[in-house]
Amino acid sequence: MNLSRLETFAEGYLSGFFGTVGLALSLEPTYGTDNVVEFGDESLSLGDTYKAHMGGPVISGGRIAVLLKAEDAYAITAAVAQVELDPKDAIDEADLPHLNEALEACSSGGAGHFKETYGVPVEFESVIIGAATANTMQEFKSAGPGVVAEFTFDIPNVAHGKGVLLVSEVLGDLVSEEKIEDGPDSLTKDEVQDILSDFDDAGADQESGSAGASAGGRGGGAAPANLGRVLDIQLIATARLGRVEMPIQDILTLGPGSIVEVGHVVDEPVELLVNNKLIARGDVVVVDEKFGLRITEIISTEERIESLS
Repeated sequence: MNLSRLETFAEGYLSGFFGTVGLALSLEPTYGTDNVVEFGDESLSLGDTYKAHMGGPVISGGRIAVLLKAEDAYAITAAVAQVELDPKDAIDEADLPHLNEALEACSSGGAGHFKETYGVPVEFESVIIGAATANTMQEFKSAGPGVVAEFTFDIPNVAHGKGVLLVSEVLGDLVSEEKIEDGPDSLTKDEVQDILSDFDDAGADQESGSAGASAGGRGGGAAPANLGRVLDIQLIATARLGRVEMPIQDILTLGPGSIVEVGHVVDEPVELLVNNKLIARGDVVVVDEKFGLRITEIISTEERIESLS
């Protein structure tokens, strides 16, 4: 079992989890992973101390769960959902609607960290909010080997204390630094970086000469000969109409008929992003009864190549 990868996964998940809490409260929570050990039979009793459970099975395999003391879960819920809840030392089923409203979003925020950081989506089959019972501990064990990551946290004026994060071993593969997966001819990240460095060197050589870059940012330095090795790597291209930041409480009120203003003027071009990096802008068109994007502006070749990294 690669504990270092699982520790990296745990730190990433907690970053997304507490980051979501911070966004909801306009605060900056702090947290730290204290210890990561294999999940064993002695771990089945964790629910005796940490009685609040939030997490569930992951679509790609394995399980994730955050366990907190009940009073801490209640304090976070009261602050995030803006409701009055008396702190309790055990989960009361009558309070589950409020707990779900606040803590499901935090769990999803933890999973969302990996899409942003590694381009790998971590999606729950379902998020289960409730009491950490012997059954929930056994369900985690039944999903295969895993780890217990102990952590401390401090949410100013809300709650501070300890908790544990349960992560199945299979999820450690999502943070592997060894390969960029592209079938049997995978490249290591170092190899990709070498290719991109060759491109930078070629561009620098041309810039020092008389030719320079072509007008309008449509060209760059000559591509290295080994650039072809990365040309088949699959990347996600996204057309972005606009963007808006919303507090969790507003998101939770959305329903059919709701209108979200994305801050995009009608005659402004739509952005085209690859790996979350802007590479072009264009106009929306209709092609065979489907939306398309006609490119009107594109950034330099060098910057487009950097989208591979």
